[in-house]
Amino acid sequence: MKLLEKIFETLFVRKPFYRLFQYLYVASLKGMGYLNYRDMHSSGEDYVLAIISKKINPLILDVGAADNAEFLQKVYKHYPQAEVYEFEPNPLSYRDLVTKNKNKQVHIFQLGLGEKKGKVKLYDYDQSKSTQHASIYKDNIIESHKANTKSHIIDIQTLDNFIKESKIKNEIDFLKIDTEGSEIAVLKGAINLLTKRRIKHIQFEFNEMNVYSRVFIRDFLELLPN
Repeated sequence: MKLLEKIFETLFVRKPFYRLFQYLYVASLKGMGYLNYRDMHSSGEDYVLAIISKKINPLILDVGAADNAEFLQKVYKHYPQAEVYEFEPNPLSYRDLVTKNKNKQVHIFQLGLGEKKGKVKLYDYDQSKSTQHASIYKDNIIESHKANTKSHIIDIQTLDNFIKESKIKNEIDFLKIDTEGSEIAVLKGAINLLTKRRIKHIQFEFNEMNVYSRVFIRDFLELLPN
């Protein structure tokens, strides 16, 4: 094997082959499931959603629910009687969700979830009504998307407190978190629920946004043992 590696280095580790190997690298990642965010089928999310529960009415929480029409469509394809709680702090996205929602089993809250209760600034594109990229990390917009920002003051609550104050007794069958870099803060605010094993399945986004929040996959592994 080492001999083959040496031969490969001698023949192919050259500048003219760089773009070819860059293409093969990205193609390999997609083959292993990375970067396939085009839709819920190609990402594998639809498959995961279909196997989370044997109940006909699972409890599903969607944290960071902006522009989630496809997600809701898939939820009710698999679980017509599911109870869904949506959390969206962006006032513009929240109003859009409320306007479009006709399902009484979907409960929408203009609220962000995090590690502790309070108020923070949420940044979004300055020339857009609302987007899926809104984040408490300003550099997500400025650095990643090369755009100027506007901000909203939003309310933050912990998931532990929300569940307690709402008197929700059922276990959470599926917790979906897409908060543009704040995913681990949401989980830290649910430490009581996690300790008591009241959350069965968790899906969270992890990408370049975590550069700005200074969070590693290892941080999630340590917070979510087993």
